[in-house]
Amino acid sequence: MKKGATYQFKLTGAAGVPYTFGCGNTGIIRTVSVRESGGSSYYKIAAVGTGIAGVYATPRGGTGQRFCVVTVRP
Repeated sequence: MKKGATYQFKLTGAAGVPYTFGCGNTGIIRTVSVRESGGSSYYKIAAVGTGIAGVYATPRGGTGQRFCVVTVRP
């Protein structure tokens, strides 16, 4: 993605299990918003630097998992 752009993920996990989200390097991507709707989580990120960073989701009581890697270019 290009620096300055945003992207929104939709994650539908196990029913009733809340998730927390995180960016592997906040100098490259940052969280813009997280919201819940209809049993899914919507996680929006912004590209604030250049490079490569992971995006992680952690179910309550579980272990965090990287679900994608984002490359940000100028």
